[in-house]
Amino acid sequence: TKDNMYKPATQSLLNANDTTIESTYESKLNSGENTSSTNNYILVDLSQQRVYIFYGAMHNWKLINNFSCGSGKDSTPTVTGHFRIGVKGLHFKSGTSDAPVYCKYFTQISGNYLFHSILYDKYGNVIDGNLGAVESHGCIRLALENAKYIYDNIPIGSTIWIE
Repeated sequence: TKDNMYKPATQSLLNANDTTIESTYESKLNSGENTSSTNNYILVDLSQQRVYIFYGAMHNWKLINNFSCGSGKDSTPTVTGHFRIGVKGLHFKSGTSDAPVYCKYFTQISGNYLFHSILYDKYGNVIDGNLGAVESHGCIRLALENAKYIYDNIPIGSTIWIE
């Protein structure tokens, strides 16, 4: 019903230091024909290892959040281009049965390319918490709270632009 319908967060989580970033990336997104089937848009700048979250509509996107990420290394690069958010899940397991790796709050970019948390072992200990570097197998790694933010607040179908 209308009363319990999903409503994504629209409040800006930016601070005063984000003014230049806000102006630069809003101008970039609003200067083109950048649309989304929802009121959300995600821009990933691989050269900066940053994720930018916008709310609005074509030519009126407002930056509401941004955070550091880790992307694919040269041998397993992150896909680039335009995509739409697909399936979501609370966690998945990867690696070998001897040394499984757990990733939390995944959101599909395209195929097996995902936004997800940093890497954890089966006990919940951080295996690799490094962000701002190219060392994943192609996914976009995020701090746990940022992976959860996308999982909780950016609806399926939202546009993702990775460059």
